[in-house]
Amino acid sequence: MGFKSLLIACWLGWFIVFLTRFSISPILPLIENEFNIMHSEAGLLMSSYLIAYAIMQIPAGMFSDRFGRRYIIILGLLLSSLANVFIGLSSSFISIAFCRFLTGLGAGTYFSASTSLISDNFPSGRRGKAIGLTSSGIGVGTVTAVFLGGLIAELTGWRLVFYISTIPGLIGIIIFWRLVRESRVSGGSVKDCRVPYRGVFKNKSLINLTVIHFLILATYFCLTTFIPTYLTVEAKLSILIANIIFIALPLFEIPAGPIGGFLADKIGKKYVSITGIITVAFIASILPLVKSPILFLTGLIATGFMIRAVLTVLSVFVTDTSSPSIVGTALGWYNAIGFLGSSIGPYIFGLLTDNYGFNSAFLFAGFIASIAIPLIVTVKE
Repeated sequence: MGFKSLLIACWLGWFIVFLTRFSISPILPLIENEFNIMHSEAGLLMSSYLIAYAIMQIPAGMFSDRFGRRYIIILGLLLSSLANVFIGLSSSFISIAFCRFLTGLGAGTYFSASTSLISDNFPSGRRGKAIGLTSSGIGVGTVTAVFLGGLIAELTGWRLVFYISTIPGLIGIIIFWRLVRESRVSGGSVKDCRVPYRGVFKNKSLINLTVIHFLILATYFCLTTFIPTYLTVEAKLSILIANIIFIALPLFEIPAGPIGGFLADKIGKKYVSITGIITVAFIASILPLVKSPILFLTGLIATGFMIRAVLTVLSVFVTDTSSPSIVGTALGWYNAIGFLGSSIGPYIFGLLTDNYGFNSAFLFAGFIASIAIPLIVTVKE
């Protein structure tokens, strides 16, 4: 398996995962209107996906260590693609939420398996750059989901969004089947895996990284779930215009992955992380107070860039800390806890919005990010 083929496949996988994940954000106001639901209920459509994503992390990581990374990824892409079709066919809010849960289960196989593939093939000094390059697919997938979702919904309604998002998933299955090759990963017995797995999480730095991930993902999904809705409801913009403005956030995630990974390798992971977390916490807190369109757009750009740089560096931190034989399992645990935060965040944000308005909800997002600042200071390089 060539390094270029691996990077292309892993980049495409991240594109597919985030295309599916954020297909819901630009069309949320339409779903709210069709099913007559509140913001907090609408937030459950993201939360149901993210809860399932979190649940799948640990088993996916363990299975990727024991049976191979590629097969786990292919099964996950297949499940997500089929679930998207059924979302488009759904006639009730409950069925959409259930299908989003299935989509999250499928997508939940990807992080630990793909990151482990890179860890298996790139040494520590080059790992940050490789993870950063593939993670640029996250921003491209998000931008595509937001722009196409808003455009398609404006022209034809929201259901077609999910039918179209199925196509890249099917292409990804073919790419991973044809381009990615690996020897079967032998993880030994379950008992053999448990001892080093427990040993990794006796490491205080790794525990702190996991908590930081929880906090940063909660902030990230609060913002990315509801900023288009905020612009539609508060600024009275059309869905298309609101999503064009929102694209600034994921658009600047694209360079942030490679740049963050490069800087992590060159100047240190901690410096990149501290700078990014402080920036995100401040901007999230004041975003609804910003009345200038230019400053609001600048805030979205800075938030997208910094938050993706931090998330990329955190992944590198975990792979450098973990033993190669159980890196998938360790990544699965780390991501499972992180995505518990992401599943809780949008619901609380929606609940605060319903009861106290958007200002308090954005302040909450900034506050939970700020809690990560003293934790990252204590993490050892």
